[in-house]
Amino acid sequence: MQPLTRAQDARELPADIVFTSRDDDLRSRLMRINAATLELSIFYQDDTADYLQPVGWSPSGQYLVVVRYPKRDYEVIDLCFVQTNGILKACFDHVSSDYLLGSYRVAMDFYSVLWSEDEVRVYFVKDLDCQLQLVEADLETGTIHQVLHKQNGGCDNAVPALYLSPSHQYLAIYSGGDGNLVTSEYIFTVYAREVMTVNLLTGDRYNLTAQMPSERGPVVFCPGWSPQGQFLSARFYTESERPGLYGTFPYRPEIVLVDPTGQITHALAADRLAEQDIDFVDCPAWDATETSFYFLAGGYDAEWTRTEWVSIFRYTLSNGELTEVGRLETFHQDEETYKFSVGPLVVSPDTTHVAFNYRSRQGTIGIGIFFPDGYVMQYEYSYPVGSPLWFPALSNDE
Repeated sequence: MQPLTRAQDARELPADIVFTSRDDDLRSRLMRINAATLELSIFYQDDTADYLQPVGWSPSGQYLVVVRYPKRDYEVIDLCFVQTNGILKACFDHVSSDYLLGSYRVAMDFYSVLWSEDEVRVYFVKDLDCQLQLVEADLETGTIHQVLHKQNGGCDNAVPALYLSPSHQYLAIYSGGDGNLVTSEYIFTVYAREVMTVNLLTGDRYNLTAQMPSERGPVVFCPGWSPQGQFLSARFYTESERPGLYGTFPYRPEIVLVDPTGQITHALAADRLAEQDIDFVDCPAWDATETSFYFLAGGYDAEWTRTEWVSIFRYTLSNGELTEVGRLETFHQDEETYKFSVGPLVVSPDTTHVAFNYRSRQGTIGIGIFFPDGYVMQYEYSYPVGSPLWFPALSNDE
C-alpha cells in the first residue's frame, strides 16, 4: 500500500498517523505513516487479535489506547495500551462483551477512554453481568479503584453508551430512544435519540433531549464530548418530509452545540447551510482548542437519488464564520463520480490537515489526508482500513 502521489510533490505531514489495517493473511495490525517520508511501516501487530481498533492517545501522547477483539473469544473485548515505539505496555482482558461495543460502534469510533493527569489511572466503561460500569483502574495492574457509575442494560440489544467528560465531572448517557431515524444522509442513524447527563459531583441529572425545542424537528446527538468538555453536539432536521430513496424522511439539517446542562450555546442554522446548497452534514471534528470544528457536508442531485458533491467545512465559534475548506474532487478516478462513506474526520494537532477513511463505489478502501492547498493524498488498500489518528506531535522515536 503506497500513497497515490508523485515523489516530486515533496509533501510532509505535521505529524505521523496511525490507522488499522490487515495484511495479506488477514491479520489485524496498526500501520504508521511517517510524516516526513510518507512511508508506511507496521506500528503494532498482535497475533492473538482478530481485530485491533485505535481509540485515542493519553494526554502526553505516551500511550495509544487500542480496543482488541481477541481470537480466543469473539464475543469479548480487551483494552490495550501501546507505547509510541509500538511496544505493548499492558492489556486488560475481557473488559466488556460485544453487547457493549458492537461492530458499528467500533467502526464509528464510539468508545472513549480518559486518563488521570499523571497517566497512572484510566477511566473506561465495562459491562459485568449485564450491568454497565464506568470505572477507574490502575494502568499497571488493571485493578479497579472505584466505580463512578453503574446501571442495568448491559445485555440489551441497544446498549446505552456512556461518555465521561474530560474534567471527569459530567457523564453523558446515550440511548436509542424510540428507534432509528432515517435522515437525509440516507442512513438509519445509530446516533442517540435520548441523552441524559449526570453531574458526578452533585448527582444532578439533566435530560438534554427533553430540553431540545421540539418545533425545530427531530434531533440526534453526535457521540462524545468536545476536547475540553464544554459541548455535546447534535443535529436537528428542520423539515419533516422530503421525497428520496426511502420514500420520505426529515431533512434540512442544522448543527447545535449544547452545554452539559442542556442549554444550546451555538447553532449553525439550516438556512445558513442551505445558502451553501448543503443537503446533509456529518458530526463535528474539533480542533484541540475548541475554537472551531470541521465537518463533512454535501448535496444531492435534483431527484435526491445520488450525491453530487462532498466538501469539508470549518465553523469558527467566535465569529460564526463558515468556510468551505475544500471539495473532495480529487477522488474522481476510475470513472467514478465520487467516493462515498467518507469519515469521520480527524483534525491534525496543528489544525492544518484533516485525515479520514473512505470507501468507493468500486469497493476501494483507503485513508485520505486533506492538505491546506486542497490536495488529497490517498493510501488505498484491498483490505479494510480505517480509524486514522494523528500522533500528538511529529515523532522521531522510530
